[in-house]
Amino acid sequence: DEYKHATAELEGILLTDENKAGKPRPRSERKIDDDAIVSPNGAWTWLSKGSAIRVSEDGTWDQKDSAETGREGSSQLFADGSWESKMKMGDGENFVHVNPDGSWTSKDSFRTVEVKADGTWRTQTEYDTKYSTPDGKVFRESSGRKTELPSGGHEVSHIQVPREPSLSYLEDGPGGGGVIPLKPRKPLQPGQQAVS
Repeated sequence: DEYKHATAELEGILLTDENKAGKPRPRSERKIDDDAIVSPNGAWTWLSKGSAIRVSEDGTWDQKDSAETGREGSSQLFADGSWESKMKMGDGENFVHVNPDGSWTSKDSFRTVEVKADGTWRTQTEYDTKYSTPDGKVFRESSGRKTELPSGGHEVSHIQVPREPSLSYLEDGPGGGGVIPLKPRKPLQPGQQAVS
């Protein structure tokens, strides 16, 4: 159990105090950024050229980018360590939700992908559903037929693990005593189990 915990910490998949609210957040003491407004409790907002970031005293945050930034969308990090992001993609939207344990769901106009805490995964399109089982088997269901697939990793290689949202250079806070925001936890890779 100790080994699992240490390995998870090295891989960055362990939920830590850097990913969830509950402990007082450190403050950013450098010179305040020109586009930031910091409250006495350390909460802050930042507005610039179609982007807006709001960080609460506990380090949770939300971010919105308009179309003029070239990456229209939003992201939010919640107190329990979960996070979500929505990005405009052509005529659709890509939605990602990552749970505190690292399990996640991703949906776009073409496909839904889910990776569970036990490492199993599922992809679904309008044509078929592919999924793994806890014993490592991989199946495909299409037109009412179920087929076992080779479990050599080919299907897993088509699963794109979501990237954690970033506050870019404001990840270390805006200066002026603003709290340093929580960091989004890493999503699990397909086949990787959550460790608590």
